[in-house]
Amino acid sequence: MVPPGRGHLTNAFGLWRGIALTDNFGEYLSGPQLDFVIGHELVHVKGRHTRKKLSMVLLLVVVLVLLSFSLSHAAAASRPILILTALLVPLLAIYCLSRYFEYSCDREAIGFTNDPESGLHALVNLYRMTGSPVKCGRIVELFMTHPSLTNRLEAITRAGKIPVSRASAILIEEGLQSH
Repeated sequence: MVPPGRGHLTNAFGLWRGIALTDNFGEYLSGPQLDFVIGHELVHVKGRHTRKKLSMVLLLVVVLVLLSFSLSHAAAASRPILILTALLVPLLAIYCLSRYFEYSCDREAIGFTNDPESGLHALVNLYRMTGSPVKCGRIVELFMTHPSLTNRLEAITRAGKIPVSRASAILIEEGLQSH
């Protein structure tokens, strides 16, 4: 357990060999919802997601650096484009991989809990507490580590074999979406 700090941040983390939850999670999530979050974070640990993301970024940076050294002096004019690419490619790649891992962990957490409805409610509560976007455009989501709430809820309904309309219904019930 980790104190939420001055900002009263509510969060959970999959670490190298364990998980950490801020100690205020119990204020916002019920038992089955907390089970979903813990299951989700355990999948991050089991899948070594942090190590995989760091390895991928390191590999991309090494490849891009080697490419930059192989450019001739004649290609110096394209160096700004290469620098921009060297910055954006690893960043976008890690964000894409992070979102992929989030969907994967949500699916496996549903398997652990056998309760997709609790997963839906847990995410709604967490997104409300953190102020994360309920819905956003594709370009904005490219620069996010976690998918938007609507995308995650729809993925959980599909994985949990419940009607996709249930995601919209929960958002309306919780006042995060209008009719």
